[in-house]
Amino acid sequence: MRKPSLTAWILVGVAVGIALGLLWPAAGQAVRPVATIFLRLVKVIVAPLIFCTLVVGIGRHQGIARIGLKAIIWFEAATTVA
Repeated sequence: MRKPSLTAWILVGVAVGIALGLLWPAAGQAVRPVATIFLRLVKVIVAPLIFCTLVVGIGRHQGIARIGLKAIIWFEAATTVA
């Protein structure tokens, strides 16, 4: 017997969430703080992930690795100050 794929688990979770929201809407309100924290954490990780992807892509070119390192240092310094 095969294990369900990640896509299958996601679709099951979406279906359960929709059913739970339709049958018991108060449960959705009860977990609102957890959902808010999760969404804020996702938003926090998106910008550094995109930045690091760009820096690594640029850094792989010959002779530009120093610019990538400088960009990372400036990004970290600006984040620390902010």
